[in-house]
Amino acid sequence: PIHPRRLAHRAQRRTRRAGNGAGRPALVLAAFYGNRRTLNSLVGAGADVNAADNAGITALMAASSAGYFGIVDSLVSAGADVNLKDAAGRTALANAVRGGHDTLAERLRSAGASDGSPAGADGEDGVADGEKQPADSDEKPADDKPKEEK
Repeated sequence: PIHPRRLAHRAQRRTRRAGNGAGRPALVLAAFYGNRRTLNSLVGAGADVNAADNAGITALMAASSAGYFGIVDSLVSAGADVNLKDAAGRTALANAVRGGHDTLAERLRSAGASDGSPAGADGEDGVADGEKQPADSDEKPADDKPKEEK
């Protein structure tokens, strides 16, 4: 097995080299795809929980958009800033509310989140337009109630 710090270093190096157009840090990618195990390894290895891609989207924003309650909870517990805004002024809380993830929104509010995003902006899902969440992610999106984690 690869030590978590080595994993984080490799992931960050590959992300920089990939030039994927969005400049997504490894932590944001792990949150976007719902991969909680990778996300926790990266956080444990010292990854910046507030790192953002070129559009200002953080791991917390990506997880909030998709409704990944467990990932949001892990990021908040690790000290992610719940009030950061992306380039369009959207917050993680705004993404959760727009997605109908009420329990997740309450978790963010309990961590001090405030909704300071513009209302009615286009592409408000916290993910680049045209991108979809994959069906084979490790974590299932939260609906009105948090899911039991295994």
